[in-house]
Amino acid sequence: MTRRGSLAYYLAAWICGCFFMSLAICFRDGLALVGASIPLAARFIQFYFFALILGAAPALFGALLLRRMVILLGRNRPVIWTIAGALITAGLVIAVGGWARNTLGILRSRAYPAELVFALTGGLVFVSVEGWWLAIPAGAATAYILYRIDRAFTPQSVGDQPSAAPVRSS
Repeated sequence: MTRRGSLAYYLAAWICGCFFMSLAICFRDGLALVGASIPLAARFIQFYFFALILGAAPALFGALLLRRMVILLGRNRPVIWTIAGALITAGLVIAVGGWARNTLGILRSRAYPAELVFALTGGLVFVSVEGWWLAIPAGAATAYILYRIDRAFTPQSVGDQPSAAPVRSS
């Protein structure tokens, strides 16, 4: 395992972040899962698969920002993590998703830059079209999971660990 669980932290940010965002979008927009003869679970898995592809870069960048922010604010309270996660995710969707949506309209005539912008920000563009407020519960839920992972891999101080059985002296 890497130092302080970074591999588990960023992998969970990607997997859980895209999952919670997929759930939020599918709860809001039932038409996202409309299909002809495919069962509902299979349609959700297909939707989630594309969310993993389009949301990889934003999820990892958001997790990096979250980790840096909670180090400044104090990393020992889950409330700080959930509020910061909700704000960072909503901020990314509003700022970067809105910018990318406008930029993609301009860059359509040039294939290469538009594909690169879409590959890096496609998930944020999709969420900004569906509704930026969907990022708030998804970001908060993801941040709470990341808090638990960070807490599990952060070394505990000596005073926080349970002591061993007391030694009796004769």
